[in-house]
Amino acid sequence: KDAFNRRVSEAINETAQAAFCPMTTISRMSADTRIDDTAWIDLAGLAQQIVVPIPARVHLFLNLVLEVTTPSNRAVQWRIWDGSTARAEGELRSPVGSPSTFEWSFTLQDMFDAEPETLYTLTPQGSVVVLGPVIDALTGANNNFCTFTVRVEPRSLVEE
Repeated sequence: KDAFNRRVSEAINETAQAAFCPMTTISRMSADTRIDDTAWIDLAGLAQQIVVPIPARVHLFLNLVLEVTTPSNRAVQWRIWDGSTARAEGELRSPVGSPSTFEWSFTLQDMFDAEPETLYTLTPQGSVVVLGPVIDALTGANNNFCTFTVRVEPRSLVEE
């Protein structure tokens, strides 16, 4: 009976995966966003919503070009927020003795398993841990580098 159930599950998963190819969506910054407060601030234009038809694995890639205009030895936190859940988190600390203004590149990557027919609203956010640095996530000439990529791939339930 277990072997038969496993074969049926494999067949269902293969059929569902054939109907659902991996998909990738990319959003770009729509406006400069200033991160100068301890509150979480949404990064303009990067939020995405996904709903998948079958169990899937979601890969998250947040790439930012930042301009630090008031450096200090303080930390800035980044996260990809989904309502009440942080799907990815990271922290940057501006170096001591930095010039008065400098550009910084940052990448945050993570993944999670998505359940079928569930809405995920993924919003990249930033927050200053302790007031001090002023961080601008840049658009304009750098908008090709300020991106949020979401890749969704089918996930087999047989392996679990």
